[in-house]
Amino acid sequence: MFWTVYGSALAAHEREIRAIFVAVGIVTVLVGGAMCYAQHHLKRLLAYSTVTHAGLMLIAVALLRGKAIAGFTLYVIGHGMVKGSLFLGAGIVLHRLRAISARRLHGKGRGMIATPALFIIGALALAALPSTLLFSGEGAIQSAARELHLEWTEWVFLFAGLITAAAVLRFSFRTFFGWGEPAPEDQASKVGELPETESGERNVPAVLFVPALVLLVLAFALPYSYRLKSVAVSGGEVFTDVNSYRSVVLENASVAQPQPEPERATAAEHAKSLIICLVAVFAALLTARRLPGFAALEEGFGPLRKLHSGHPGDYVAWLTAGTAALGAAVFFLFR
Repeated sequence: MFWTVYGSALAAHEREIRAIFVAVGIVTVLVGGAMCYAQHHLKRLLAYSTVTHAGLMLIAVALLRGKAIAGFTLYVIGHGMVKGSLFLGAGIVLHRLRAISARRLHGKGRGMIATPALFIIGALALAALPSTLLFSGEGAIQSAARELHLEWTEWVFLFAGLITAAAVLRFSFRTFFGWGEPAPEDQASKVGELPETESGERNVPAVLFVPALVLLVLAFALPYSYRLKSVAVSGGEVFTDVNSYRSVVLENASVAQPQPEPERATAAEHAKSLIICLVAVFAALLTARRLPGFAALEEGFGPLRKLHSGHPGDYVAWLTAGTAALGAAVFFLFR
């Protein structure tokens, strides 16, 4: 509804609006990525990964281009499936191993086969592994960014994919294979969580594993749906046409649906994505071994940790401060 009322005003200040929201997106990616890599509580790690990718989604929306909105749609769907699968995997870990802290779980997952495969494939999907919805969405977003001469945003996407994938892989290597040194313990990792099941079982119940598997399979299968990509591209074009969108929302009118062809990824884009996945694997292995530099990154920045302690009051304060700052920037733009 906001877009239908203020769409024309926003279009008149498109460059300024884009600059504000891209800046917010970059800060979200950097802070979220740093905090994600510094987590040793599995669910907090996955949560900060979501924060990081939310920054990428904000950048996509800020581009205000049909391709970018189409890419945003595919990226949101793909990320939701992959992250949903990983959170279900966290439930499996809690069910089988009775803990959620990386330090307590070191090497306890040896012998498990399906669950580590779920985590490793899901981690690589977060890095936009080819043939995933995240890869398709990122390609469309970057195509729009190049048209706006914002090619440098590609490095933001690479950073987010690399650091979140490496964080999940690091947890997987330590937990399921016992590689490297035990994870350092911090205040957040000491927070325990009670399993929802009464006792661990030798086998993972289908009710836990099948939904996680289905979500991950869909994230890899849906990119081959021409219909999904076509609808996303068409919807993106309608959304960014203020007059058409206003007619659809306020007047319930039918508008001509544009039928642009979805773009195909190039060989260079496939190669780049595979390289990022390999770098994430090596980064996770080096961090697991607690090598200098990588160990410091894993331990995180003390002041940043204190500002994001995990206390609900801190998050309410940051949400309030961020909303106020963003509102002030928009106010001064339109005053």
